Amino acid sequence: MNSCAASSEAGALTGRQREVLDLIVQGRSNKEIACTLKIAEGTVKIHVAALFSKLGINRRSAAAVAGACLIVEASKRSQSAEWPSASSVVQVWVTRRASPRAGRRRDLQVV
Repeated sequence: MNSCAASSEAGALTGRQREVLDLIVQGRSNKEIACTLKIAEGTVKIHVAALFSKLGINRRSAAAVAGACLIVEASKRSQSAEWPSASSVVQVWVTRRASPRAGRRRDLQVV
């Protein structure tokens, strides 16, 4: 499933799940998310699993892309008619374990 298409299903997310997703987009670890939101790391893992299920994804990087798409869609809706709508470039850090390319930035064009 296309990650941006998956973001259209995000209307069913709870407020806390949206907060967790926003922090995933920022590249935060579960431990950092737990500290930021003042909840247990295990609770963060439960929210991440629920996000994966609701968005129909199985990778953290796909969650970051879906969250970035949500942010872009929200900013497009909030723009006034006077401003031209331009496509946005969202930078997402994708890390993979045991990969020589770990930590390389991917630029994603979201239209």
